[in-house]
Amino acid sequence: MSLGERIASVTTQPGGRCSVGLLRATLTPAQVEEFDEFAASGIPASVLARAVNAEYGTRISGQSMARHRRRDCQCP
Repeated sequence: MSLGERIASVTTQPGGRCSVGLLRATLTPAQVEEFDEFAASGIPASVLARAVNAEYGTRISGQSMARHRRRDCQCP
């Protein structure tokens, strides 16, 4: 297998969604829309994670938020 073929075959890690994806699944459509707007902004992932944790009572790390933003997590 060539490097290009291997890269093309890698999609996401096996397993369930990441903590950010699990949170999004519990939100209302309006909350998801608001969350996605902030996630797409230039707000640092650590700041966004702290605000999300305070708002929704979750325990999401800034690293998890950054990984989800990069689409480098288990979310589809």
